[in-house]
Amino acid sequence: MNHVKKFLETEHKLNGTGQFQFAGNESNSNDLLKLNVGLTIDYGIYPYEFDFSSKTNAVLTNGEFQENVSDIDVSFDLHPFHLPDTSISDDHAGLGFENYVFLKRLNDDFLGINQRYEIGTGFIYNIYTGGLTETGEKHKKDLDKVSTIKNQDLIKFLETCTDAKNKLGLSTEECGTLRKMENVIKRTNKKQYSKVRAALLLGLYYEIDDAKAYNTIRFNNVDTLMTQSFETTNKLKVSIRPTFAWKPSDKYSFYCRSYFKFPFKITDKISAGNLMSEKKDIFIDLKASLNMKVDQDFTIGLEYRLLYDCAPKRIYLFETNGHPVLLTGQNHHSTFGLVLKYNF
Repeated sequence: MNHVKKFLETEHKLNGTGQFQFAGNESNSNDLLKLNVGLTIDYGIYPYEFDFSSKTNAVLTNGEFQENVSDIDVSFDLHPFHLPDTSISDDHAGLGFENYVFLKRLNDDFLGINQRYEIGTGFIYNIYTGGLTETGEKHKKDLDKVSTIKNQDLIKFLETCTDAKNKLGLSTEECGTLRKMENVIKRTNKKQYSKVRAALLLGLYYEIDDAKAYNTIRFNNVDTLMTQSFETTNKLKVSIRPTFAWKPSDKYSFYCRSYFKFPFKITDKISAGNLMSEKKDIFIDLKASLNMKVDQDFTIGLEYRLLYDCAPKRIYLFETNGHPVLLTGQNHHSTFGLVLKYNF
């Protein structure tokens, strides 16, 4: 049981990651410093997990600080199918299905998103395969070889743990607790150290969006930067997210996931008189990262993120001669960079 205690203290504790990235540019007329900072905190793995993440991108131009992108995400995941108080040889049991609830806030000046709030729930279907990393195999081996009574392993000990046979005089309820703890540890190890994970998320959420459209257009025969604000919208939307994670070893990992978000009425139309603009209202949020662990505390990673709005904010404007011009907001924003992460 000492191994059990050590495993839980290591894997189920409050963990966090801080990341930092910056890039500087300077000329005779001005200087610019781009700063990206982030913080991720999580607690638990199986049967529940709490996650909090916050990222901010900002620029410092000639001594003036301005935030241009910020992202806050809070979620709670739960595997609802609890395992019985008996030993189960299948380490996948209980991992395939999980429920989640989340709260998210996004601000992106590049896309004209002043404030966007999302709150919702859904489920995730998981497949864990490809074996375990070195650490996962070590945990599994340590659990199998734990000696508690007369060199019997933990599983055999628990199988003989009855009122009539157990050596410690444990009750049926106490034996059941030990068996359940064994199952939790097995699933935690499988979830944390599987080499390959494929998952599909399906969710339903409520969105509150305060946005604007800005772009440079030809207006009254002059190239003009136009900005148009819009009323705040409220929509019920569907979220679909395929996920792929690959961890060939404890040192290297690759992670990719892409959200596809859309309302039940997927066609977005705006009109002015006989004019009409029609687009599919789908928002894509793709994240990919490739990480290399330098040591226990530091990780270096390459990260890419793409935000793509298939139906950005838009409106018809009329020139002084009455000619209509369609102002369409920015529809995509991508970031790519080398990130230094500190694990604590």
